[in-house]
Amino acid sequence: APANSIVAKFNKRFFSLHGTTDVTLLGKEYLLQKPHMVSVQTTWRVTLPDDTILFSFQKGECKRRKDGGCDAEWRIFHGRTHQKQVLYYGIQRTSTFKFYKSEADYEHNPLQDWRAEVRKLLPSKKEPASLKVTVMPTEDAGLILLAAHVIDSLEDLVRDQGTSDTEDQ
Repeated sequence: APANSIVAKFNKRFFSLHGTTDVTLLGKEYLLQKPHMVSVQTTWRVTLPDDTILFSFQKGECKRRKDGGCDAEWRIFHGRTHQKQVLYYGIQRTSTFKFYKSEADYEHNPLQDWRAEVRKLLPSKKEPASLKVTVMPTEDAGLILLAAHVIDSLEDLVRDQGTSDTEDQ
């Protein structure tokens, strides 16, 4: 897509049993849905309009830091979560939310093994608050955009304070 072009549109349905959001991503139609409005775990699904489940996003337990703080964790699954086909492991960092191929990749080298990052930019007089999404070559940018929308809507993105993610090691 050309620079500064709209690649995704999100339209939340007001009367929906599953918190459905209609998504247009590069001209294709998808739905973001919560399969269970009351559930122990927060889960969202990416489906086609005919309800074919493509991906699932699930919030995990918070990951405890050495300083006693807690970072939000998310996993992106191919299909349903019970199939346990994790495509990405995401974790809140000091100033970004980063995605890795697995939790093991994060544990092994959190500074270099990330595959995508989402940075929540503060509003200015010229620009509203926005998300800056960086995706490494060969990774699924559309899937990361959908996940970023869900994670941001649940307020699991930290605002960029101009700090480095190396500070929380």
